[in-house]
Amino acid sequence: MGFIYKKGAVIAICMALLYQPVFATNGSFLHGITIAEKSLAGAGIANPTSALSIDANPSSLALIGDNTKFVLSYFAVDIGFSSEGLPSAPVGTVCGIACPVSIGGGDLSLKSDKDSAITPSFALSRRIDDRSVWGLAVVAKGGMVTEWKSGSAYLGPGVTAEYPGIYGDGDTFVELRQLYLAGTYSRQLNEKLSLGFSLIYNYQTFEMVGLGQLAPFSLFPDDLNDKGVNGSSGFGFKFGSIYKINKNLSLG
Repeated sequence: MGFIYKKGAVIAICMALLYQPVFATNGSFLHGITIAEKSLAGAGIANPTSALSIDANPSSLALIGDNTKFVLSYFAVDIGFSSEGLPSAPVGTVCGIACPVSIGGGDLSLKSDKDSAITPSFALSRRIDDRSVWGLAVVAKGGMVTEWKSGSAYLGPGVTAEYPGIYGDGDTFVELRQLYLAGTYSRQLNEKLSLGFSLIYNYQTFEMVGLGQLAPFSLFPDDLNDKGVNGSSGFGFKFGSIYKINKNLSLG
């Protein structure tokens, strides 16, 4: 849910009062696809800027009309971690040398060898009549790769042997890729209210290696690690609405 109030002074004051540094990402739950929508930090739900607004709110197309949009995003993030102190068992665990691996053999600091990704997105919308619009969007989400090389781990407290890799199973590699295909119909019921519906198809792939030492603690030990690229898909739907309260305020 979001709203947009189109007064520059009010927005500037709110940003100045509420600004705080943030060191995180939204993962695959994007608050916008285009630069214009990202700059609204989620308020694009109530203030669409292009056909790619389908992703945030299907009803947006009724306000956009005919439009074609292609976006190529470059995502770069500083991925790293550090650990201090001796390895220890999880709180409340009594397992001796059978404990899960403990990251790091004392002080350790690593950065991922992979820290960027390129994700393309495309959308188009076309008017059916003065009030109805259909659209199609293909949106890539995910695609970030994390890869840890070197590092070490113990298999439990009191064990002196160090194993290579941060989970004790050599280099660690994790990758999740997601692709969304949305077919959308949107209609402007009156001057204030627009409604929309999207049928969504999703396909994603996942790959993970370097977690073999954790297999004994999984319900499916043979399927946890180093199984190549696995894919899954499914269908879903999304309803949306935009209500213009007045010329400066909209609710989505």
